[in-house]
Amino acid sequence: MAEVFDGAAEIRKVLDLFKIDYAQDQTFDGLRYGPLDALLPVEFSFSVQGRELFVLFLTDEFASDQLEKLLSFSEGHGNSLLVIDSRDGGRIQEVVSRFIDDARAGKVEVAEDYADYSRGYFFASVDASQKPASAPVKKIDSDDRQKLLLENLELKRQVRGYEAALADFSAQVSELSDLVLANSQKIVALQSGDFSAKFDGEFRLHGSKYGHLTDSAKRLVFVVTKNLNCNWTEIQRYFKDNYDESVSISSIKRIYRQNTDEK
Repeated sequence: MAEVFDGAAEIRKVLDLFKIDYAQDQTFDGLRYGPLDALLPVEFSFSVQGRELFVLFLTDEFASDQLEKLLSFSEGHGNSLLVIDSRDGGRIQEVVSRFIDDARAGKVEVAEDYADYSRGYFFASVDASQKPASAPVKKIDSDDRQKLLLENLELKRQVRGYEAALADFSAQVSELSDLVLANSQKIVALQSGDFSAKFDGEFRLHGSKYGHLTDSAKRLVFVVTKNLNCNWTEIQRYFKDNYDESVSISSIKRIYRQNTDEK
């Protein structure tokens, strides 16, 4: 049985290393989801230089509407959010460390990739007393923006999936091409009749690696040449692959002409 990866434990290691006080599964009254308006807990929440940060370890069980709610809440309250996909599990410590460093550096208003499937969202802090009168219009723009951020995250996942599918398809095409070549060679051998079926003697006179071809070998060369339509390169490859014999094109042509003249 495959071992279950503990992403939360990896995140805790980094926070402990940075000596950061954090809360796990913290809930906020304004962060709810679903028809029952249930509270949506934040996996890790902590502050860095007065900025509230959230870290989420995203698994297959986490629904897209929950992520959309968390993004909306984070932007509305100026809380930066790091979403770590379980497929980047081996890079959790690196990803969390970079996210904390960027937060300390004051990064805002940007969405940044931290690994193949993981992304951080940096939102500016919100001060209600300084909001301009046009805030409702900006909220509409903000809603559109976070929808685009979420859409881009999903599109990136789809691209990775298609890339993996194409790689598998390419490998299958290569395997099928090799199978076609092997079957073609078998067909030639079967079509060559008695000569190939009964060829179990010496290919070279006296068993010498570079000796003259035996009469049986010459008859086989003629049959294979005929069935491969005098494709000299393919004929050479056939004997190399099936008999580990290097037969020169000039020898193949000479044997074919001699047998054709005799016919």
